[in-house]
Amino acid sequence: MATAIGPAERRGDQRRLRRPRWPHPAEGWAVLGLHALVLLAAAWAVQRADWADGLGLLPVIALAGGMTGCVLAKTTAADLAAHVGAFWCGVVLVVLQTALTYDALGPTPPDRLSALAARAETWVRDTARGDQGNDLALFVVLMGVTMWLVAYMSAWTLYRRQWLLASTLLPGFVVLVNVGYQPGVGTAPLVLYLLAACALAAGHFAYRRRVEWRGFDIPSPAGLPWRFLGVGVNVGLVVVVAAWTLPIGARNQAVDAAWDRVERPLAAAAERWQELLPMPEGQGREVAATYAEFGASFEMGGPLDLGDAPVLYLQAASSAYLSAQHYDRYDGFGWESDVDRTFEARGADGATYSSQMRFAAGQAVGLSGEIVRTTEPTTGSITVLRPTGARLFTVGTHEKADRPTSVQLSWQQLDGARFGIADGDLPPDLRRLASLVDGKSFGPPDAAGVRVARDGTQAELISRELDQLGGRFLRVGFEFEGDRVVGLVVDGQVPVYDDVEAVF
Repeated sequence: MATAIGPAERRGDQRRLRRPRWPHPAEGWAVLGLHALVLLAAAWAVQRADWADGLGLLPVIALAGGMTGCVLAKTTAADLAAHVGAFWCGVVLVVLQTALTYDALGPTPPDRLSALAARAETWVRDTARGDQGNDLALFVVLMGVTMWLVAYMSAWTLYRRQWLLASTLLPGFVVLVNVGYQPGVGTAPLVLYLLAACALAAGHFAYRRRVEWRGFDIPSPAGLPWRFLGVGVNVGLVVVVAAWTLPIGARNQAVDAAWDRVERPLAAAAERWQELLPMPEGQGREVAATYAEFGASFEMGGPLDLGDAPVLYLQAASSAYLSAQHYDRYDGFGWESDVDRTFEARGADGATYSSQMRFAAGQAVGLSGEIVRTTEPTTGSITVLRPTGARLFTVGTHEKADRPTSVQLSWQQLDGARFGIADGDLPPDLRRLASLVDGKSFGPPDAAGVRVARDGTQAELISRELDQLGGRFLRVGFEFEGDRVVGLVVDGQVPVYDDVEAVF
């Protein structure tokens, strides 16, 4: 018996045939979701480490990088073209997000973009000269681009190459580094990563099996992926529980030796990173460290895990104590350094500055006369076998090094402070100006009340020195007796070179 199909029914069938179908990943939405959780765990670990202000958008960057890697992996784009396009897409996204959220760069987004470009140009120029850069905004940009590349490569290796191990190890390495080096991160990101990675491995394994069976026309149960996911979650829970219940002393020498082999290239890479763009210390993060880590603070009686392997060699005329970090405040439980609090980081132009000072190779710190009189100079050669970042060990009171350094020291706030021209307590930064005006004859004040040296050449040198000090937020006025300068009146902040906290 034949059944006739009317025009209305045919139109309905055509509408159903034309209805768009949402793209469905071959691996399944569960695999995509679990991979996103793995990337979020890595971004969360970096965010909780609080290396610097402005890293709150790392989870968004990680998800965007993972999505970009997944989409490009599903296309027929060539590897090189996809990687280059993804890299510049990530750079643009991170720079724009930094410009939109980092208020210290300027009042408007265009101003912030211009400031970022200027800072990048300065960093490239300083790096080419062998000097160290120290810019918080560029550090944030570099962290964002790194997180983008980790997420993108993790997605690319998973969805284009089907390399599950490489895909999970990339974000896992980020989690372990941040959890291991920053105790304040906690274990939550690691727990999330382990659970998501185990479930992801199970889900991806089920997908690979279904692909193989489909090639042999073997049907697979409809609920197979969810069964594998359940097994993966249970395995992850077992791993997490075992990690928390096993005694710490169960580690053996083989594990420690393996970790030492991994730690050495990691420390060398961290030192190179610090040379190119040192991480600003004290910016938006609190560090609770042990003696061995030489952080900005430590608690007495805290955990110590010191090995017997040599750390460095010192060649000097006599034995000497080595300094890595100086502390000046004890709260009854531990020591910390608060020299960074003596520095006003926000300048008159609204920009944020570092409390560290740069010194060229061989350039001496301006130690006071008291230090010079009561100590003897000592020269030593230090060979670091196991470097910990860019920190330098010094012999006694630091004076100079044979390489460019950034010196963390305390600062003195001056508010109308008066110094005599020949005052022994005159800060080193003002001594050149004092020598320029000492004994020089000045003319009468002009309409604005300003007096200049009668010698035109000398007046130009004094003006340049005042401008240079003004660029460092030091405002200097003169006290006169007749036509001679007898004192300086100073507002601003000057470094205390005798109080060096650490050298990088």
